[in-house]
Amino acid sequence: MERFLKSAYRKIGYVIQKLGDRSLDTYSSSEAATLQNWLSHRNNSTPIIKRVFPTVRNEMNLTIQENRLNCTYAFSKTFMAIEERPKHASISPADMKSIQVVSLYIANERRFLCTLISGAGMRLSEKL
Repeated sequence: MERFLKSAYRKIGYVIQKLGDRSLDTYSSSEAATLQNWLSHRNNSTPIIKRVFPTVRNEMNLTIQENRLNCTYAFSKTFMAIEERPKHASISPADMKSIQVVSLYIANERRFLCTLISGAGMRLSEKL
């Protein structure tokens, strides 16, 4: 519970820090985009930013409902671009075979384990 509260305070703190501590009905959707840009310029990745907005949305919606405010949630129509993830480089079968041969030649415990895993296509946890 304590970790949840710290996270919620931090995420609401982003709104207050960037947009100011104001009445909920004064926030606009353009300010939501401003907050999103500000978070991305702080080197936050898209998944992190996507975790901030639901918390802020839920906190604001709860406050609006509990206090029976006559306003809508300004951040609800914020578009978030999907971040393209780089593909992992794969090792060619020929390179894998040469690595296995060298690993068997050097023959220490770690290299042997890597050769065993790569040859069988198993995960480390399955071998140990």
